[in-house]
Amino acid sequence: MRQRFALALLSGLLTLLCACGPGTGGTGTGPPPSLVAQAGAEPAPVCSAVFAGLLACPANNGSHAFNEGTAAVQFLSAGTQPAYVITFSGNRVSLEGGCPRQSFEGEWGRLLAPNTGPEAPSLFFGSLSDARMIDPLASRLHIEAQGLSADGTPTLQLSLRDAQGQLVLGPLLLQRSAVTGTRARSCA
Repeated sequence: MRQRFALALLSGLLTLLCACGPGTGGTGTGPPPSLVAQAGAEPAPVCSAVFAGLLACPANNGSHAFNEGTAAVQFLSAGTQPAYVITFSGNRVSLEGGCPRQSFEGEWGRLLAPNTGPEAPSLFFGSLSDARMIDPLASRLHIEAQGLSADGTPTLQLSLRDAQGQLVLGPLLLQRSAVTGTRARSCA
């Protein structure tokens, strides 16, 4: 009986020690660095972006709300069933669409010197995934305001690049939606 108890205790301790190794978030390793930090950037409020006037940002009066980012806003590709939908919320973004389905999740950040190079100093840092990928691809989402469409709707152009600067998706032209909750059309 004592031997079984000792064996069970030893087995439990070994399980706990294995769970504390690198990549598990166990003690001693800490959480993995964010994709913003891995890119040599720091998080920043998206409401400081050049295109922030097209979002739903609070006034920059030094309030904490400005740093929390935008209320939920969507931009859609053309058509009654959009192929791509991008949703801004807080200081984060999600892009979904295409066939096979692609999705990008990212956070607004500002590149730190000397990493600025020819790139824009602020953009979304995140990861792209689709059914063909084993692991998500570290990516950067570049966004530019394109003014108003013929019907007066604000438009954005976006392009998604990998960490080496190679174009992965885009450029895409998207128009602001009057409502949120729209999903990209299915691939079926």
